Formats: sequence, C-alpha cells, structure tokens
Amino acid sequence: MTTLNRIAVRSRNDPGEIALNDAIVRNILFTDCALSMTGCRTRSAFTECRFENIELRECAVGHPVFDRCEFSTVVSDDTTTLYDSLFLHCSFSGALRNFNFGNGYAGSPFFSEDRFREDLSAMERAAYCVDICEAQVEDCAFVGSTIAKKIRFRQGQAIILAGESLDVRLRPLLLSTNDEQLGALIAGAVAFGAEDELHFSVVPLGAEQKYAGFVEIIRNQGVEVIERPIC
Repeated sequence: MTTLNRIAVRSRNDPGEIALNDAIVRNILFTDCALSMTGCRTRSAFTECRFENIELRECAVGHPVFDRCEFSTVVSDDTTTLYDSLFLHCSFSGALRNFNFGNGYAGSPFFSEDRFREDLSAMERAAYCVDICEAQVEDCAFVGSTIAKKIRFRQGQAIILAGESLDVRLRPLLLSTNDEQLGALIAGAVAFGAEDELHFSVVPLGAEQKYAGFVEIIRNQGVEVIERPIC
C-alpha cells in the first residue's frame, strides 16, 4: 500500500495524468491547485484509495474518476464543484463541506458532452455512486436526477424530492418561509427543479428535530418526498 503524507501542496496543475491505486492521501492542505482539468486527452483516476483530513483552498476540479474510494473529513473553504467528476461506490465519513456533486450539469465550466454520456452510463450501471451515511454533510449540493438515485443515506439525514416542475411547486414556499433551515432544504430544488424530476436534499445540520415537520410541509405543496435511498 502506498501512503502519501505531505503537509501542504500549492499551485499544482494536474492535466489528467494521475493514476493511484490502493493509496492513502492524508493530512494535506491543497491551495490554488487543479485536478484533471478539461481539454485533457486523459483523466486522472483513483481506485480503492483513501483520503483523510483533506482541505481545499481556491482549488478547481475537472474530470477525475474515483472508484471504490473512501473519504474521511474532506472540506473546502468555498464551494468546489464536482459536476464533471465521476464517483463510483465511494463512501464518505466525518465532515463533508462545501462541495457540489452532480454529473453532467451543463452549467459547469468544464462540461463535456462525450464524457457526460460515458459517465452517465457508468453511474447507471453502478449499485450506488456515493454513500454519505457516516458523513456530517454541510453546504453541499447534489444536482441532477441521476445522482439523486445513486446516493445512500440514513433516514432523517436527507430526502429526495420527486415530481414535475419542482421549482414551480416549491418557489412560493421558499419565498414565504421564515425558517432558514427549511429554505436551505428546498433551495436546490427551486434552482434546478425545472430540469430534474428528482432532487436530493440534505437536511441541514441541527435541523434533525424539525425533519418530520419539514416533510409534512413539503408534501402539502404537492411534492412527493422519498425518505429512503432509491439504490
């Protein structure tokens, strides 16, 4: 087994050439780095690797592939988009903060139609893409119907909102509620619900006691709430 153990990495740009198998990457602060960026003929791949205590600052992520990897406490100082990254059978534990998941979101600056189709096929074949049951998820988004069907979570940790025109159904509630945690729960569905009939929403940390009430309020808007993983 390979162990990579460095304190800090700054201003490194990976053009899609990394290939790690059965490696441990721990206790690293990445600053102003880029991983597997668009325009590359190849994409970086990580297979059965473990990432522990990783922090990102001002980093960009393009098209890496993570297959059967484990992540324990991975945080970013600002929102890091992973819309073009492929996760297959990966698990998360500890803190997971400030990441946006979701394959093939056309709003991504790194969007590639060819890679989107390849990744979509791989995601559909996988039993699941990410498992967040043991993670404390904060300020993360999961965009798109495909990823919504491929996330494993514990009951009460998240919900899947289902139905047509989720944005139209939930926008009045978002605009009228004074509960910031309820607003955070449905904001993603309002932002992306015009395109997706499924939207995965994480219950904000500290709002677990409000969970049942939130579910009832959302259902009263004519939206189906799925409380268990689809995969």
